[in-house]
Amino acid sequence: MTYKINSRGIIEYLLLLLIFINGQSVWIRFIDGNRFILMAWIVSGITSILLLSYRTIPKSTLIKSAIIIVYQLFYIVATRHTSYTNSYLYRFMIVFALFFLLGDALWRKGKMRQFVLKFANIVCLFALISLVLYLFGTCLNLLSQSVDSYDWAKVTKNTVNYFHLMYEAQTSEILGITVVRNCGIFAEVPSYAVPLLLGLFLELFIRERIMKINVIILIITIVTTFSSKAISIALVVIALKLCVDVYFIRKKIKGWKGILKIVLPILLLFMAAVALEIVSTKLDTSSGFMRLDNIYTGWKAFRSNPLFGVGFDNEDALNTYASYMTSSGGLAMGIPVLIGEGGLYLILFYIYGMVRFVKNIKNNLVALSFVLVHILILFTSNIPYFLSTMLILAIEYSIPNIKARKREIGVKVATGCVPVKEAKYV
Repeated sequence: MTYKINSRGIIEYLLLLLIFINGQSVWIRFIDGNRFILMAWIVSGITSILLLSYRTIPKSTLIKSAIIIVYQLFYIVATRHTSYTNSYLYRFMIVFALFFLLGDALWRKGKMRQFVLKFANIVCLFALISLVLYLFGTCLNLLSQSVDSYDWAKVTKNTVNYFHLMYEAQTSEILGITVVRNCGIFAEVPSYAVPLLLGLFLELFIRERIMKINVIILIITIVTTFSSKAISIALVVIALKLCVDVYFIRKKIKGWKGILKIVLPILLLFMAAVALEIVSTKLDTSSGFMRLDNIYTGWKAFRSNPLFGVGFDNEDALNTYASYMTSSGGLAMGIPVLIGEGGLYLILFYIYGMVRFVKNIKNNLVALSFVLVHILILFTSNIPYFLSTMLILAIEYSIPNIKARKREIGVKVATGCVPVKEAKYV
């Protein structure tokens, strides 16, 4: 028996693994210096290797990439925030340009679904590991502990962990009882919630046949984070999936699905009530007050310079408008940060990608659902410049224009390059 090693698939897994751990994991906190720029360099190098494996890049794609780069460069020229130029170049411009070219290649080759599901596989694996360690370590005390020291908010933090795969980095008080939250390999729960929610969406909407075990693992893991944000958005994802399947997919509904179509509105109202109760409870806490202040902070910074904001990743300038900050010394919400630091110029860059994605995807319902979930994650998590956000945005930008794609397929059919019966798969 012979085994064929898919080197491109291995490199893709490596790329997505680095993107996963880049989101405030404890592992990257061990890196001294500007760890986020270093990670951007490494990811850029791996993405370049992947691009070389695709060999050719269409001229039209290079032109689009050049237009995007010009738009992004103008921001540097206009703002002149020289102290943050390196961060902008390496964490935003270069990474996004390479992700855009990779996204274009994946869309053209019909490999996008397999690519994003690799990320879901990674998330499910780490979720399973953290869940097992949380149960047998944190809850049952059956596993040996160790302590890791790492930099957090410019101070050294010592955190108990199990095999460096599940950190007891945060606790929460529920009904007067202090509970340890499942942080996985991350330094804080909100950062762990981001890949968990993206993984849940991919499992429910993108995987052709839903793997129930993966969905169950992700949902239980989300619950053990005790994150009001994660649980509320997870309920939104599940509700969207139920609505799309029951009311919008054109197939004959019978049996239990017919019953579900009748009782679903009641179920959705119950889920909405639970989500609203979670959110209202959160708003009554100091964390809730901090998030409300974050919104006001972003608005005040935006008003100081509506077009360009106070500067990309210029956290020091943004914090001067804040009354409350997180334990890491910044804001907790992404969209207020993006509005305050980037102004209309950068927020429109993000909006255009989302609109283009919805406009050109074949299944608009899935696209709309994803954009809604992504906006909720961006709003509640300070991740506007994370590598995962850059990748998502690049995938949205690189999706082929649906009209141009139809014309291309028509030409291939007319010239005999593609048989008519195979045209729909091109």
